[in-house]
Amino acid sequence: MHNRPTTFILLLTALLLLGNQCFADEVAVETISGKTLTGVLQSVDADGLLVGEGFDGINIAQVLSIATKRKSNSPMENAVELKLVDGGQLFVLSPMIDGETATFQPSESQVDSISIQSIRAIVFRSSNLIQEAIAQPATDEDTVIVDRSDSLSRAAGVLESLDTTHLHLNFGGKSRPIKREKVAAVVIADLGLNPPQGTFATLSLTDGSSIRGVLTSVDATSVTLTLTGKQTVRIARESLVRLDIDSDSIAFLSSLNPVEVRQQPQFSVQRQWRRNLSVEGNPIRLLGASPDSDKAIQIQTFENGIGTSSFSRLVFENTKDFGRFLATVGIDAETDGRGDCEMRVEGDGITLWSQRIRGGEPSVEIDVDITGISQVALVVDPGEQFDLADHANWARARFLKTE
Repeated sequence: MHNRPTTFILLLTALLLLGNQCFADEVAVETISGKTLTGVLQSVDADGLLVGEGFDGINIAQVLSIATKRKSNSPMENAVELKLVDGGQLFVLSPMIDGETATFQPSESQVDSISIQSIRAIVFRSSNLIQEAIAQPATDEDTVIVDRSDSLSRAAGVLESLDTTHLHLNFGGKSRPIKREKVAAVVIADLGLNPPQGTFATLSLTDGSSIRGVLTSVDATSVTLTLTGKQTVRIARESLVRLDIDSDSIAFLSSLNPVEVRQQPQFSVQRQWRRNLSVEGNPIRLLGASPDSDKAIQIQTFENGIGTSSFSRLVFENTKDFGRFLATVGIDAETDGRGDCEMRVEGDGITLWSQRIRGGEPSVEIDVDITGISQVALVVDPGEQFDLADHANWARARFLKTE
């Protein structure tokens, strides 16, 4: 388990030294309880409290994400993808390798080099074969995927160098050159290096890149992450779109595997439950009450959640002593107002919450006490319209620690 408090001490130290300069742009801060607060974040005090407009009483330990108003763009034309060991990808131009370091043209993030130990793969042209090789890297040799015009083939060895014309791979005790235009990808051997210690965070950048590592410092111009291989990267603040912080206090059910799945439709077509999508495979969309009662109900899109239908029962283990279950529930907007079901949360076989949910009605925020519960079941039963159009969503379904 990563040491979140230690990382926050480092983060707070950096923030305190910077005072009002840090995170001076307008941001939206999402807390682990599901609240989103907007304002100008100036600093964090010695007790970890966020100081600025709109963040009264919020501690950094409660923060799940910090989002700026910037947007992510498509990767640069002719960009090469560096897939990173800790997760994420960095889009670069003209990568070259000499020894243990990869260098490239600086992007909007102003990163121009990175250790080979922090890279899982260098992808020039993607394919299923390349994705399979990345998913299961060799442990003793690097793998070069070579384009032979009508097919792809693998060559295993030790990567020596890469320049604008050739890649040099040592195999069979000899250095062999491969023309650069023939290289589709290079998958770096998995040496089993230990990841850095601390709380991980993911930075999303304006050039479409995302970088995951341990958050070690923030200053007026950059954010610094530590990656596997003891590599540090400094990301320019003006290229930051959002910062997502890992937390042991929260677990999204869409990232967990249910220990029991039961699905039994009556009249509708059998549809499997989905992660982060509606049961039809579309983005999760629920009706939400408009902030202005004189305006029509608005549709809210959720990137995270579970899409189900009736009848369904998904059971998840509460293995880390979480005390609350939270979600936004309702019938997906894809049904155009149809659907009628009962959604229910059970804990160890006992009903903890239930409500009749109809299409065309606003979504419902639920907060259920699961203290001492070992298994939590999400159940959808058909209503008066049988199971027709019961596209029931458990948006942002999550376990939360209360202590």
